[in-house]
Amino acid sequence: MFEKNVVTDGRRQNRLYDEKGNRVSVFQLSELLLAGALKISQALTDRPYLPWVPFAVIKKLTRVLNKDSRVLEYGSGRSTIWLARRAHSVISIEDCQAWHEKVSETFKKLNLQNVDYRFLTGDMYCSASDFVDETFDLIIVDGKYRSKCVENTHRKLKAGGYLYLDNSDTDMAVPNGDMRLAEAKMRSLAQEWSAPLEFYTGYSPGNLHPHQGALVRKQ
Repeated sequence: MFEKNVVTDGRRQNRLYDEKGNRVSVFQLSELLLAGALKISQALTDRPYLPWVPFAVIKKLTRVLNKDSRVLEYGSGRSTIWLARRAHSVISIEDCQAWHEKVSETFKKLNLQNVDYRFLTGDMYCSASDFVDETFDLIIVDGKYRSKCVENTHRKLKAGGYLYLDNSDTDMAVPNGDMRLAEAKMRSLAQEWSAPLEFYTGYSPGNLHPHQGALVRKQ
């Protein structure tokens, strides 16, 4: 019980490793304390509104985004609020109706005017047929059907734009599972674009286990 709840969650060697076995650096241990403090704050006050991605990814996106940026996001919540406050506009796609209704109320309370929040299911969720090619500066894949989302949306990214796949270390026991197919597609795109596929392993706001995200820039 101690090992499961304190040392590891059963999918990692311990709290210093992601699910691929990548170890955080000693310099990242301060992130664990910050993640714990943010977890308590979010439980008590629902704030701050930060995306649940590695802190290094948050820093990267802070540098990338500006008031002209157009963002497409799969999966919604705190990240949508954070993105909307830094970008020109955000289209966020969600397939859980109860969550969509709850988050919609939060958006209304915060008076977010630049979020197009869509409830879509099945094939419509990941079709991307409504979007013109080379529209977005940033596409975040952090919901369901991730391999199809990567496949269907990469053409919608502007040259110089970024495609981010969160939780790229998950489902390692399923070689042909959705996440593994999504990562394989990211690698293929990196090769096609002659761009490095960057992996970030670290803690995230409110998460006491490290996880990995993959980022590639379209050339």
